Amino acid sequence: MRKPQQEHASKPLVVILGWSDCKPKHLEKYSNIFEAKGWSTTSLPAKSFNTFFRSGTEVKKIGMYIAEVIKDQTQKDQPVFFCPVKPTIESVGHAQILLTEHMKNPVLRPLVWYTLGFVLSLLVKIDPTLQRFFDDLAKIPIACPQLFLYSKADHLALCDDVEEHMNDRKAKGVKVFSKCWDNSPHVQHYMKYPEEYLKLLDKFVTVCLNEQK
Repeated sequence: MRKPQQEHASKPLVVILGWSDCKPKHLEKYSNIFEAKGWSTTSLPAKSFNTFFRSGTEVKKIGMYIAEVIKDQTQKDQPVFFCPVKPTIESVGHAQILLTEHMKNPVLRPLVWYTLGFVLSLLVKIDPTLQRFFDDLAKIPIACPQLFLYSKADHLALCDDVEEHMNDRKAKGVKVFSKCWDNSPHVQHYMKYPEEYLKLLDKFVTVCLNEQK
């Protein structure tokens, strides 16, 4: 986990949560967005093995560690933004891609793909810790504004799943901002629409900071 820079302690802190098995360099472009404002950032990539097989131990430990870092590195009333670059709802699809993308056998590849999809989806449903996580996700008591950037062309983080979660948040009285593109691939929204992406982000953080005043 990359810790925030101490010299920016009076500025907002942005916690960037990366996608499964991404490398730190992949998160740098997102950190740069906020560091260009003079804000502090800290980033942490997820691990597929932890998500599916150690959700009750290692993931909890990492979550507590992130909370301690935030507590130690921020001052009273300092704004903190959480920026999950990829939502948890796409983890099954990512695991399928990760384990089959280099397979050349035209028979074995789809067999492994669909087997993984069935097994991992079943694991999510029967694992009490994972199930509790998804249940708790819909009941998050934090009522701060949320921004959702997604696409109809994303075949891993499906727009229907994103919008279902958005509607859950709205039903809880949360102020929700969103943008759905028609044709930007998975995790390519910033690369395909950089100007619009940054404008949406700037508008959102401005609203949040003004509400805090």
